[in-house]
Amino acid sequence: MNFDFNNPDFIAKLVSKLIPALLAVVILLAFFSSYSVISPGNTGVVFNEWTGSLRTVPQGMAWRMPWITNVQSYPTALRTYTMVRRSGEGSSAGDDSIDLPTKEGQHITQDISVTYNTSEEQAAQVFKAFRGADIADIEATFIRRTIITVAQNAAGQMSLSEVISAKRNELQDLIQKNSPPPLRPRFDEWRRLRK
Repeated sequence: MNFDFNNPDFIAKLVSKLIPALLAVVILLAFFSSYSVISPGNTGVVFNEWTGSLRTVPQGMAWRMPWITNVQSYPTALRTYTMVRRSGEGSSAGDDSIDLPTKEGQHITQDISVTYNTSEEQAAQVFKAFRGADIADIEATFIRRTIITVAQNAAGQMSLSEVISAKRNELQDLIQKNSPPPLRPRFDEWRRLRK
């Protein structure tokens, strides 16, 4: 083949071969950008960049408009956030146990694991409230801070002996009652650290 770029026939043949090839690449990219796979136990939130609208989709294949919509996946299955003293065991590295003040002003260090989930109906609200943040970022900020604040406020209404023995279940119930609805905590473990 003669590569004569001054020849109009050569340029016409070259363009007639390049246009279908580029069109095929664009169609292929559009097809592979037109869906996301939502893992089991998650709900997808489809965000339209042009209109700002949100819609939720269940697990499985989520179809979307390429380059116009984005899909963020949020877990609706139960998740556990754990704060413990031993490094490497909890959700954060290092000592992540909670320091609980009692009504006498004494402090007790506690390990806590809270199991929570978000419903499919609330997934779009979570996306909107946290501006599309990943669940790991939400756990490290909002969920962690909320658990600590609610636990400290609840423990501050009880004496030390009530926190470590007599009213431990009441403390768990109080924390669960005062937690915001999207958390819906369920307590797996609440134990006093032994020093």
